Amino acid sequence: AGNSTNSDEGKKVIVDTINPEVTIAYKGKLARMLNSNAKDVTTNAAEFLYGSDVTATITAKEANLFDTNDINICVTKDGASVLNATDSTVSTEACEISEWTPAGEDTYTKTVTFKADGKYSISVDYKDWSGNEASYAAAVVSGNAVGTSADGVYTSKTINVDTTAPVYKVTYDNNDYNKDVKSAEAGRKYYKAGRTAT
Repeated sequence: AGNSTNSDEGKKVIVDTINPEVTIAYKGKLARMLNSNAKDVTTNAAEFLYGSDVTATITAKEANLFDTNDINICVTKDGASVLNATDSTVSTEACEISEWTPAGEDTYTKTVTFKADGKYSISVDYKDWSGNEASYAAAVVSGNAVGTSADGVYTSKTINVDTTAPVYKVTYDNNDYNKDVKSAEAGRKYYKAGRTAT
């Protein structure tokens, strides 16, 4: 009858039912936790205050066909987008992002550094070619900003970066001291009236 068929002989079929694994670890000078306490850092209001730049290291483990285009990383600073991997938006003044690099079998890493003072949040959205949603691990330990994950998306708690030293100035309402008194200690001055410091 002349019927024919196409054969798939020799073609490779990949069955992938494994969820990618992603961890996000933070490195910086953690000063304190805000709106929370050591026993309850997972509350929605919890924030983390760092006295230095903060580097988030994202580690992804995918057994089959890891594609950097599948993992979307977004960063906001003070509520505005400063990094969006989808449309390649990057504010280099606020953050610095590395390329993905191999880090072992089926494992890849990328770093994002928050450089300028402000309130940051980072989210990671990842599904592999088979549609498997990423599972996330965020350890509740010093130096890690706890986050939440749902439907393959991780969102960090607020990360406050404050590297600016405070500046203060003291003024007095009375600068009239007795210039005729010679103090035995250099720098000591004697005032007849009281002084108010502001």
